[in-house]
Amino acid sequence: MADGSRSPHLTTREWQVLALIYEGLTNEQIGERLGISRDGVKYHVSGILSKLQVTDRLDAARWYAQSGGRQQSFAAIPMVLTLTRLFRQPRSAIPLAAATLIGIVAIVLVTLESRSSTGPAVDDTGSIVALDVAPEQPAEERRTPPPAPMRAPRYVTVWNLPDAPSGSHASRDGTKAIEPALIKATLAGDAGAVRRLTAAGPGPAILYDVESESSAFCETPEDLCFWALPLLAVHGRDYWAVISSGLAVDDEGGPYAQYVSVYEKLPDGSWSDELVRRSLTEPYCGVGCSGELFGVAWTWQGTGVLSAAPGERIRNGITSMPVAASEGETRGWLFLQGLPWMATSGSVFYALQYDPSEVTLKIVASNLHRRWAGELRDLDGDDLPEVVINEGDAYAFGGASGIDEQFMRLLRWRDGDLVEVDLALPGGLPSGVAETVREALSFAEAGLWVDARISASSAAARVPKNEDVQWLARRIGLITSSRLDQTARAGERAEGRNQRYDHDVLIAILVMAGDYDGALAHLESLPVRETWLPGANLGPNGDPLRDPRAGGHILNYTTRALEIVSSRAEVHALRALGLVMSQKPDYAAAVDELEIAVELDPTSAFFAEVLGLLRDEANR
Repeated sequence: MADGSRSPHLTTREWQVLALIYEGLTNEQIGERLGISRDGVKYHVSGILSKLQVTDRLDAARWYAQSGGRQQSFAAIPMVLTLTRLFRQPRSAIPLAAATLIGIVAIVLVTLESRSSTGPAVDDTGSIVALDVAPEQPAEERRTPPPAPMRAPRYVTVWNLPDAPSGSHASRDGTKAIEPALIKATLAGDAGAVRRLTAAGPGPAILYDVESESSAFCETPEDLCFWALPLLAVHGRDYWAVISSGLAVDDEGGPYAQYVSVYEKLPDGSWSDELVRRSLTEPYCGVGCSGELFGVAWTWQGTGVLSAAPGERIRNGITSMPVAASEGETRGWLFLQGLPWMATSGSVFYALQYDPSEVTLKIVASNLHRRWAGELRDLDGDDLPEVVINEGDAYAFGGASGIDEQFMRLLRWRDGDLVEVDLALPGGLPSGVAETVREALSFAEAGLWVDARISASSAAARVPKNEDVQWLARRIGLITSSRLDQTARAGERAEGRNQRYDHDVLIAILVMAGDYDGALAHLESLPVRETWLPGANLGPNGDPLRDPRAGGHILNYTTRALEIVSSRAEVHALRALGLVMSQKPDYAAAVDELEIAVELDPTSAFFAEVLGLLRDEANR
């Protein structure tokens, strides 16, 4: 066993992993804590055992205890990382940097040690779960009052119009005139009136009380459905929303288009005429504007609210809830998530706001995506869920791969409205915190999401009452977690099929998450000659064995990363891989990158072996 008084050269990440080995965590738990893949953890554990000259984790933990490492606060790791990156700067900048940060480090160490923190972490929903945030503000200081419970649809009328596929709408003309009465009968929950109104049409419609029915509704393109649910009760007035499903085969618009409308329940129990209507089949605009989605019919089959346990995803449903604004006005919010007719994947998401004082119904956010478009997630634990919009590239590796380039937009509540959390520097921050936030944003811009999360969480821990920094850290954590989730999926495919294509995709996904340690660990596990030499790219018939998109992503991300982390050997090595993965490998440029990697890490036998192979190939 190694002498505990002698301190081997462990990297910052290896010290982190060693501290968690001492705590008794498994590789999977360490990966979750640090936000890196299991392959990345295995890579670091192997390096630790080698450098400490020990044979197992127990001996490594004993060495850590004898070295006094257990007295170091793991919560200070984000600051240690900041110092490590800073001291990579030119020597002339070190004295001033050290003088500036020594005092901050001492304060942070004492504060974090007293709180027994184990450092910031982000769970699989994107929430910061180990961030030293101050207790919840008193109720009078809250910007958004506590929410009322979210509500699901109460009634739905399902009207089957079987002549739709013929393309003739003549037989439907008689149904158009009764639509207003049919909607009011739906609002009232009057099943008898619904049957009477539709008895002379193509077939009688059926009204369902959703609270007593457990099945899905509106299941075919021939079903015209009207959902009714309470939207807002304020100042003695009771407003309800109606969602029309439209018909997938109806391209003529009118009453068969998809729309949302608002009605008021009057004191005598009757219903007002339609107060306002918003079409759901107009051109798409995006987040933060008033556009809608064009030309696609969607089905709203869900019977429950759009809330889910962490790790689950609701793909279909309707939800409403009232939200009070700071000026005392309360507005009704409606959230829709639907599936396309006759398609195997994809979804649409809408967030709409009804303002009774202005009698307006506007779309605050909408999105269309091949996989999932958006959802509600409570990221700060106040029971008022935020809106997460998926704007990732579903075709990063082809639509059938199931692997996306994840990128999330986040809308949070402020003064009763949804506002977007921008990846931008908030104003009015202390200089040290501002610098850490700038660092996080630089990492994010370069695609170094694991590093961005560490820096953002460090900044958030230092200003726990600054909402803008807290939400910025949550959004960065959300994106990072979603990308690391993709690495797990890609890893299962690579392990299950063991095809070169899948291994390339896994390495690319790890790079796109900023987990260069994990990417290098997986690369080292593959046969060197088959991975790096020309025959690796083409099969016996000249067919490509690799996906050039994976190589393109690796080149793109490593190029951006090297603009700010040029001293990381693993980034240079992975850029070399990207250079040899194309149909026309650039071995001369790959040799240049490997030479830099060897210079930065002369102890790596892997770098030296690959460099030798590439030199031979480049000289042919």
